[in-house]
Amino acid sequence: MGDLTNILNSNEELNEEQLMQYLKGKATASELHAIESSINNSEFNSDAVEGLQELTTGAKLEDYVLQLNKSLNEQLGLRKRQKNKKKIKYLLWGVVAVLIIVLLCLAGFWVIKMF
Repeated sequence: MGDLTNILNSNEELNEEQLMQYLKGKATASELHAIESSINNSEFNSDAVEGLQELTTGAKLEDYVLQLNKSLNEQLGLRKRQKNKKKIKYLLWGVVAVLIIVLLCLAGFWVIKMF
């Protein structure tokens, strides 16, 4: 999960750059052929192209991509911060419990030594 910008795991899936070139019509003939064959072979790729084509009508696709990436990074960062905060909270209670046990042991030892 090191690279949050590349969520496509398979080598046969299209990456963001290839999809953008295809939709803008800037792909070369060989790239165009490879992209179209990938679209025909994969339902995921065909759904991705269909969805992106709907977004490109009257809207800027790059703005949507940047907004989605920013939102995703914020959500993942929030989850990570909440998870780390919980770890520290439970660690604090563990330390307090150990200190109480040690103090009770010392008090018990002191009481036994007194009598």
